[in-house]
Amino acid sequence: MKYSLNQLYEKMGVKSYILVDGSALTAEVFELIDDKYEKIKNAQDDIIEFKLDSCDISFDFSKIWE
Repeated sequence: MKYSLNQLYEKMGVKSYILVDGSALTAEVFELIDDKYEKIKNAQDDIIEFKLDSCDISFDFSKIWE
């Protein structure tokens, strides 16, 4: 059975993923909610908090465009 990348991430329980468009200077942030991905933000200069098992990460998207 073939899976799309999105389906594979869901199946493996990947908590979040980010699609970056360098030409548009945007990043789409997706989070796994109830076993399905939902887009939580179109980030440009936002700071997004990611909560991993034993680690919290605060990521400043404005820094990647510099």
